[in-house]
Amino acid sequence: AWDAGLIAGKGRERLSVLFVLRNGPDELILGLRNTGEIALTVDELYIEKPDGTLLRCYDGYVFYMHPVLPEKLRPNETVIFEIMWEEGHGLEIGDEVTVRVLTARGNTFEAEVSVT
Repeated sequence: AWDAGLIAGKGRERLSVLFVLRNGPDELILGLRNTGEIALTVDELYIEKPDGTLLRCYDGYVFYMHPVLPEKLRPNETVIFEIMWEEGHGLEIGDEVTVRVLTARGNTFEAEVSVT
């Protein structure tokens, strides 16, 4: 029964990337919203820079992150992540980035956004 629920739920997950905000050379603020019918858990979070390199946004790769992963989101719930790197993120306002989110059910969501 658990496997069936997991598979059925996988197709009902939906997620929107609201924004990526540059807050200085070391910090980004990222907004996500669960636009699906069911709760989901954000397990991994990445930002692909214009040059193709990845900023990993989870423990072991960041100097500071709040909230930390995994982060559970109920339907229509929004989360604002504050993410800081010790050596900076290397992004400027206007840079086009791809935000990639992996959920506990195995879904991957991607969105291309401009850094503001």
